[in-house]
Amino acid sequence: DSTTETEAAQIIQAELNQIGIPATLSPLTFQQYSGIMYTVGNSTQYPMGIAFYSEDYTASIDYVEAITENGYVSTSAYLNSTIINWAVEAATSFNNQTIAQAFANITRAMYDQYVLIWLFTPYFLAVHADDVTGMIPNPAGSGMGYFMFYNTVHYT
Repeated sequence: DSTTETEAAQIIQAELNQIGIPATLSPLTFQQYSGIMYTVGNSTQYPMGIAFYSEDYTASIDYVEAITENGYVSTSAYLNSTIINWAVEAATSFNNQTIAQAFANITRAMYDQYVLIWLFTPYFLAVHADDVTGMIPNPAGSGMGYFMFYNTVHYT
């Protein structure tokens, strides 16, 4: 239903066709999409969604819980003991290099099996309002080196 997304899909389709990867554009409801993805033995259809994101959207720490609890469409490349071990290693290590490497490994696996085609949206907003107080740093909301802040509005 979005002209912009339709145009983006057509560009992606043309570029994939140029390198020999046939892609068929077909709108799906989420129910249709999940029906295809969860079909046992499906090896011929791999639908890709289009999503717009800012740079912190792909933070691997956001996916650790879903990975270990059989979520995020359960793709085999990151629903396995190797990824779960990386998640445990990252969560239990006190060595920053070990933590960073574990998250890098998880992120690479996510990129390799992700079900969305990411289109960069270069808009990052910082909003200030005098009636918003209580800035709470949330390091789990973003990748290493970034922070996301949630605000609590207090009314009197």
